Amino acid sequence: MAERWEPDFLGPGFFARTFSLPDDDEGAVVTTVVRYRPEASNFDAGKAHHARAGVAQYSSKKTANPGVAQQPGENADLSVAAHSPEKTAAPDAAQQPGENAGPGFEQERSAERKRAVEREPDAEQKRIAQPKRGAERGRDAEIERSPEPEGWKANPRNPAFAFLAVHGWNDYFYQTELARYVDSIGGAFYAVDLRKFGRSLREGQTFGYIRNFDEYDDELHICHDLIYEELGPKIPLVLYGHSTGGLACALWADRHPGAADGLVLNSPWLEYHGSTGMRQAGAPVIEVLARTSPTVVLPTAEDDFYQRALTAWRPDPDAEAVPGHEGSDDPFWTTGWNPNPEFRTGSGAPVRPGWLSAVLNGHARVAAGLDVGCPILVLTSARSLTGNAWSEDFRAVDSVLDVKQIWKRVPELGSHTTLVKLDDAVHDVTFSRREVRERAFEEIGRFLRAYVTDPARM
Repeated sequence: MAERWEPDFLGPGFFARTFSLPDDDEGAVVTTVVRYRPEASNFDAGKAHHARAGVAQYSSKKTANPGVAQQPGENADLSVAAHSPEKTAAPDAAQQPGENAGPGFEQERSAERKRAVEREPDAEQKRIAQPKRGAERGRDAEIERSPEPEGWKANPRNPAFAFLAVHGWNDYFYQTELARYVDSIGGAFYAVDLRKFGRSLREGQTFGYIRNFDEYDDELHICHDLIYEELGPKIPLVLYGHSTGGLACALWADRHPGAADGLVLNSPWLEYHGSTGMRQAGAPVIEVLARTSPTVVLPTAEDDFYQRALTAWRPDPDAEAVPGHEGSDDPFWTTGWNPNPEFRTGSGAPVRPGWLSAVLNGHARVAAGLDVGCPILVLTSARSLTGNAWSEDFRAVDSVLDVKQIWKRVPELGSHTTLVKLDDAVHDVTFSRREVRERAFEEIGRFLRAYVTDPARM
């Protein structure tokens, strides 16, 4: 178990730390938190530059070995503008996050976005050990807020906000460009590999398996406490979720009002494919299977079309780019995003009744109406597409979820929602072609400036 941050395989600036969760019937369970801190590595500030919207530009060089978990741009000339030393506090300056905010900014933040509750000021309290199980917390469970720990005032970066990313099904964190963008606009970036996914998957475990989304309270509360321990209790927290991770984040924010200051959802899985009626008709059957055979593998339609879009697949594997995009330096057309095959399977992971029951119950909770008490941004593709044969159209659509079903459920998340439909986006909009993901980043930045943090600090 990592007691401190260790360098992560994503490369310079990325660090990982693993935490124990309560054991289950498969044995020890862990979660892994990743953070991005370019100033803590050999980050070459001399090469730093802003692309449009502050997005890193990648070299067109191919990765050395597509089978290795080498990330796009790992060896390329890339970076985003580093925070200039002139704008950061000296390590011994007792500057608190937010103290440079505009007049009255902290006072103007609405009560619904303030932290849920103060932590008991017991300096000897062990902060992260033995988190409660999700079922023990309940919807209105109080989120404890840390005291001002020693050292946090000395944070030289003094970020304007913290950003916690939660991945989706059959996935893990490797969205390095998202991390660099968040850093470039003044945020402190964190991500979590949920239990039994990615860095947190252990031998003998059932891939990604849970029986209830409340189980994720354990790792999300660890992240919540860790961020406040490192950055101080006044830092605005933005929760970001993709696909199934978007569903998990929405449910968590609903159960714990005030714990997040903003919610950004990237193609969140808010309703079952096809229609609500299909979910309602199929749920009783899945519930029976979840009780009797929870881990049996269900038959599902499988294709690798989304995987092809993510990996810049081309008919000629020796070609330098997707036909028609020769000479491009966009990894969407050249190297792809190179997901680690040990962490993400190409044609989908096995679906089991116990897990699917948890998803359907989550969909039912969304349909009944949530009350996420913070501003919400939802980003999706402008259209979905399914089919039995590969088409180049799959590089410009959501081929995983029905975006119309997502749009239908957005108003049920809370009273303050913004929906953005991105032309030519794929399922993970931040892995789309450059002009699309740049717009996605711009929308995220605009949302944060408008609703979460002081624009003067971004």
